[in-house]
Amino acid sequence: MSLLRHVQQNRHKKQNNKEQIHLDKDAQTMTESTNTEKHSLDITGLICPMTFVRTKLALEKLSPGDILEVTLKGAEPLNNVPRSARQHGHSVLSTTERDDGTYLIVIRREAV
Repeated sequence: MSLLRHVQQNRHKKQNNKEQIHLDKDAQTMTESTNTEKHSLDITGLICPMTFVRTKLALEKLSPGDILEVTLKGAEPLNNVPRSARQHGHSVLSTTERDDGTYLIVIRREAV
């Protein structure tokens, strides 16, 4: 078997596997229709400016279109993290207050 044919077969297998994957875990979710991964980051124990530094580093590791769910606590990170994410060209999809006093910020990494 030629090397080219072997590579093509492996590529086809990987594409078929991606279509069949549907994970639903706390840290990652890949959906068949969008091939978007969902990641989680908990920065409740951090203070500014480290809250956005950690968020920025996490976003840099993602592919465009991937989702980062950031859990944070406090007024300063609640204002700074979404604002800074937008300033860096990413989309803030939602902000939700939880019963325990933390917030969940959902950010989509954009190609910047």
